[in-house]
Amino acid sequence: MQPTLENFSLKQDNGGDLNFRGRLFSECSWVDESTNELVKQKLYVTAENDQVYYMVRSSGDKKTRHAYRYSVDGDNCIVNNGKDVVSLHFNELMQVMRGMIGVAEGEVPTLSEIDAAEESKIMNM
Repeated sequence: MQPTLENFSLKQDNGGDLNFRGRLFSECSWVDESTNELVKQKLYVTAENDQVYYMVRSSGDKKTRHAYRYSVDGDNCIVNNGKDVVSLHFNELMQVMRGMIGVAEGEVPTLSEIDAAEESKIMNM
């Protein structure tokens, strides 16, 4: 049985909405106690088997929305935020990730190190 696909248009603060056909794969929400913001995350899978990550942070009148589409082309990871597209070779992507979380070449980062780096990056946007 094939999952039902829908058309999505994710609103963003960067001026470029992210449009795709796919399905919701997972979602979660929580309150960030350090900023008192409600955080909602959603992960989608597109008809082309790409992944779309969507995060909305809100508190009172303030709201931020960011979406990223991730696809793979050979040895490259392509990231599209609805406005700009970046293509990185997997080795470059791993080098960037290691630098973001402070892990030396050859070391394997823990999930908590990756989560902490992602949270830090999002809070600094």
